[in-house]
Amino acid sequence: MIYLIVSFLILLVAVYILFIRRANQFKWMAKGIRMIQYGIYLRLQTRYIEEYGTDEAGFLAAAVTNELMSDSPASPEAKEYCSENSRIIEQELRKIPFDAEISRAASQVLFMKSRLAWATAADVDTSAELLLALDKLQKMGIEISRKAVLPIIFYLRAADFLGRNPKTANRKDN
Repeated sequence: MIYLIVSFLILLVAVYILFIRRANQFKWMAKGIRMIQYGIYLRLQTRYIEEYGTDEAGFLAAAVTNELMSDSPASPEAKEYCSENSRIIEQELRKIPFDAEISRAASQVLFMKSRLAWATAADVDTSAELLLALDKLQKMGIEISRKAVLPIIFYLRAADFLGRNPKTANRKDN
């Protein structure tokens, strides 16, 4: 009887480790990815305000961030902005490799996206898109991060990246 109880407890622990804990790891990875993308957006927006003005800076930062991450614009308005301003977006995108912090962050995001896609058995199209995105960064001269870190460590680094943003830091001081 004791062997049966012990076996049942081991089975419960194994199920917890394999399924519940793994699902939480995916959540940490996804949250970290969103935080870094938002941190990149905020850094670019802060940089662009002086040159392009407040309204334009937000659209441009979103467009450059999306292009850097190989993400599609979310709204029809954003799609229109991208098609009308493709030259400026490309010009600003070419400056990204000279910003080590943003380059490193973008590389980590795409690496974690590919790791997440692989771990969740994403469809072939998603995997192919991620490979193209990684290839694009390499062609831009951005070194791809291949250092695997635990999802919680990635999340903590993402929180630190977001917290070190000038815009976020100003909110803390007020």
